Amino acid sequence: MSIKCELRSIPKSSLSPSSEERHGRYLKSMFPSVTGFGSSHWVVGCYIDLDHRNYPDLNVDDFVNECVNYLNRPPEREKFQRKLKSPLYGNLEIYSYKLVESNESGFIQLELITDVQKTKYFWGEGMKLEQPRRRRLRKD
Repeated sequence: MSIKCELRSIPKSSLSPSSEERHGRYLKSMFPSVTGFGSSHWVVGCYIDLDHRNYPDLNVDDFVNECVNYLNRPPEREKFQRKLKSPLYGNLEIYSYKLVESNESGFIQLELITDVQKTKYFWGEGMKLEQPRRRRLRKD
């Protein structure tokens, strides 16, 4: 079963809404449980607009997994295109999610792990943490 879902567009700041919107925001807080955080993996906060109640046979866990699998697919290949496209948001993994219910419909608040430090689809960029340099041993 394939679920087509999109990430919600959000403005850069809630205080000064602008016409430009993107699909998420790089989170600046520390995530020590993420292996490679700050060097090869970064955490992004985003929302899924699609209502999970349209799929009654799936629970929320399966719904979120199907959505992330759909977002990890690269765009369709164009005719005569040689180089294969990469996924728009990088390779996404689920860090955490929360179901938020409202009067009209619900949405899902996600924290996803990506392997792309900077992309035009998210606000900001992933912070680069200083890794201690390994010194080369000298021969005696």
